Amino acid sequence: MFEKIEILNTEESEEIFHKIINLKDKWVSRKEGEQNFDLPRFTFGAASYIDAKESYDFYLKKAKLENEILLNELGDLYQKVLESLKLHTKKNCKYDEGLALPGFHIFGSDIFFEEECGKFHHDRQDELIDWQGIKYDPQQNLSFTLAIKLPRRGAGLIFVRDQIESNPEWEESEEDQAVSLDTLETSFALAKSLGTRCDTDIDLNRLAFIKYQEGSMFLHSGKFTHAMAPAINIEPDDMRITLQGHGILDEESDEYLIYW
Repeated sequence: MFEKIEILNTEESEEIFHKIINLKDKWVSRKEGEQNFDLPRFTFGAASYIDAKESYDFYLKKAKLENEILLNELGDLYQKVLESLKLHTKKNCKYDEGLALPGFHIFGSDIFFEEECGKFHHDRQDELIDWQGIKYDPQQNLSFTLAIKLPRRGAGLIFVRDQIESNPEWEESEEDQAVSLDTLETSFALAKSLGTRCDTDIDLNRLAFIKYQEGSMFLHSGKFTHAMAPAINIEPDDMRITLQGHGILDEESDEYLIYW
């Protein structure tokens, strides 16, 4: 099920936001699928679901370089996240040495983000990692998103309602859910005609929408159908910045190894 953990207050979130902005030269521009045009979509840190697919050695080298920068600039944040995970899971949690620290998804303002949502998927980053013989149950995996900066109209996650339990209090307003559903219906219709998405068999009537909150972290298994929700009435200076991370539960040590 979804869990919500309060980690940062407003001042702390704003301070981290400005630090990330000041490190803009470290961001990496990312494209998705067959997209052949530039969008203000970036990562900061080594993202296994992208970089390990390209080359595992490249991912490891990038992780080593990026981890040093992230710890030097945002060490307090990483400590807060780890302590919060320990308290919430009631298990020891540690960052896996050699793998990437949790990193950032960064989205600027572009009307494209109002017209599309992310691809529906299950989190499977763990399958790209060489765990050196560590045994774990994928159903015990962790995935988390900590919102640092959100657009004025908000941002969130779409998921298939009957696959995971959620608190209705965390969901988008009926008005915003209706806007997102209209966006999805239009996007799916276009994608079916062009063949640009492989996830258009999703039943829109089964979807629900979690609304993120700055300073709060949503924790779940990642083993259910979900996607990034489309933006609504995005403004020119809006930004969407989230810290992303994952974890496996080492069956021998009974501790979570946290990575990205």
